[in-house]
This record gives sequence, C-alpha cells and structure tokens, in this order.
Amino acid sequence: MKRPAGSKIRVLLANDIPLFVEGLRAALERDSGMVVVGAAADGKDTFRQARALAPEVILLDMNIPGLGGFEALPRLLRAAGRSRVIVMATHADGGLVREAARFGAKGYLLMASAPRLFQRAVAAVYAGGTSFAVSPEGAVKGGAAGLTARERQVLTLVAEGLSSKEIAAELGIGSRTVETHRERLMDKLDARNSVDLVRSAFVRGLVRL
Repeated sequence: MKRPAGSKIRVLLANDIPLFVEGLRAALERDSGMVVVGAAADGKDTFRQARALAPEVILLDMNIPGLGGFEALPRLLRAAGRSRVIVMATHADGGLVREAARFGAKGYLLMASAPRLFQRAVAAVYAGGTSFAVSPEGAVKGGAAGLTARERQVLTLVAEGLSSKEIAAELGIGSRTVETHRERLMDKLDARNSVDLVRSAFVRGLVRL
C-alpha cells in the first residue's frame, strides 16, 4: 500500500498496560510518518475502535482481557476492514508465531523489542509485507541487559518515581553519578527518557510496578 504524500500511517494500540502504551505511542510518533489514532485496553474496546477509527495497522497484545485468543483475529480483521494486525507478545515461541500467521496476523513482535523495530514492522506491514522476525536484537537475553548491581538499584528507584537527587540520597552517591547511571541504563535499554526507560524495564521483567 503506497502512502499518499503528506499522510500518516494510522495505528491502533491494543494493550492494557498504560505505561507500555504511552512509551510505544511516543516511539511510533517519533517517526513523522506514523500517528497513533487510538488505544484500547480490552477486546471489546479493540473491536469498537477498529470499526470506528479504521486504523491501517493494529498492534495487538493477544493477552488483553476479553479478546478470546488467536481465534478472534479473523473477526477483528473483518470488523477493521483493511487493517493489518501485528501481534505483540512477551516471549518468542515458534508455535505462537505460526498460529498468529495462520489466523491472519501480518507480524509478530516481542513487547520488549526496541522502538525502531516497532517502527520498521509498522512500515513494512503497511506497505504490504510481513514482519515475523522475532529478533534477539530487540530482546534482552535473560532480561538483565548486562546491568550492574548499581544500575539495577538505580533502575528500581527510578521505577518508584524517585528523582536523581532522591536516588543519590537513598544510595549515598552523588547526583551526577546517578545521572551517569541513568544515561547508561537508557543506552542499554534503548530508551529516550525516564518514561520510556521504565516501560522498557517493565516489559523485560526488570522492575515491578
């Protein structure tokens, strides 16, 4: 599908974790060719928004409440008209990828994938292709991303909402040292800001919210 000049790919997000949705929306809209037109937190709302908003690509978490598993995909595709669906999941499994494709999905991504992989997948699927390459590039082996013990401490406190000054006082280190740890964490987890950092850490199982 060729995008008309000046138009944007309309994306619907279906996921019930607000922090993840906020981070993914920001990541996609950093690409000037994409716009998130809606976000649904359950199956019923996904169907409603798919009909009402006519998104071109739907990023769908199969575990949202009330969806009904892969068997719901054909119904969603009928309801959404020309929409293409990319399934999001917390882990890679060959059987699940095959099931997603069999029921009509055009892509399968780990929720822990780097933002650029979501951008590429949306663009590829919109253009008529597929994106089933669940690559280790976007996933962290073992979840730890090579974090040091101190980085994990800082990450936990960032997720609790503490400022750099508060983290410094809690850990007995300088504020500048905390900022250095935050910068390294954002680099390792491919995050652009604190919200994106916590989202990325959460989907990798590094922090609890």
